[in-house]
Amino acid sequence: MPLPYEPTVRAILAAREPLILGAVLAGWQDYQRGPDANRWRRKSSRAALVWERTIEHLIDGLIDDSGVHILEHHDTVSFVVDDQDLFGYSGLHRVHVVYILNQLETKIESICVVARNGDEVLWWYELAIGAEAVIPLPFQAPALPPAADVAKLRTSKDIDKRKGE
Repeated sequence: MPLPYEPTVRAILAAREPLILGAVLAGWQDYQRGPDANRWRRKSSRAALVWERTIEHLIDGLIDDSGVHILEHHDTVSFVVDDQDLFGYSGLHRVHVVYILNQLETKIESICVVARNGDEVLWWYELAIGAEAVIPLPFQAPALPPAADVAKLRTSKDIDKRKGE
């Protein structure tokens, strides 16, 4: 399997990032609203519940996308996107979409696309949750006082006068 190339992955996923973000956030919300919220004995149980709901949202959102092939396996799902694999299809670039919780594990802090080579992280980038556009504010320079009020030019008379003091 070739190592994933970040610029290619970014280009392929760019148009689908809002859907990916929405699916992960919706999966987390489904878990929080469900009867099993905060009723688990292992963190892996919570992760599995969120994963299941996220996958359902991804399938629903990508089912009509002609550039995506959804391949269900016995224990996972692969999304082959424009010939770019998200969850493990032999021979294609493979990346994972992961979420990171805040310190109290009460909400998603970030969602990232991660490329690995075995246990080694090759690269990753964060998807913008609720990205806010940076809008430049109109800048108006403050009115400056007239130069005559700030400084006066010295004449030779003023210089001579000071020498005599």
